[in-house]
Amino acid sequence: ETEVAIREVGTGEAVVSLLEAKSVPSMVQRTLIRPPSSQMGPITVEERAAIMAASPIGAVYDLTVDRESAFEMLAAKVQKADPVAAEPELNSAHRYEPEKEKPAARPRGDSVGTAFAKSFARAIGSRAGQQVVRGVLGGLFGRR
Repeated sequence: ETEVAIREVGTGEAVVSLLEAKSVPSMVQRTLIRPPSSQMGPITVEERAAIMAASPIGAVYDLTVDRESAFEMLAAKVQKADPVAAEPELNSAHRYEPEKEKPAARPRGDSVGTAFAKSFARAIGSRAGQQVVRGVLGGLFGRR
């Protein structure tokens, strides 16, 4: 019956199945769907004002709050502690730029083969590597 229902579903209809107790799916049923009640274009200024006035949280977001930032608080503390030393820092850029680290180079004594062997040994030592080795050896010796 599901194939027939899927083929015969019309405009404004859907084939649905809901979950019952213990997440067991119910029988498939055809149902009517409600089209969305939305607007494709912009709303007018009056409609927007009416929606905002009716909103229970509108009053919370109507006020603009300019709180003191952490930088301003710290600058005030520094200024209070030592007004002369704080002046050049306040005028400098507020951007933190960490020093760029150079990528770690492979020790010069390791050849490509040695580096591969070390990497392979680390991989075999990991949990995933151990499972791979067990699977390969188990397959070779007929163990499961």
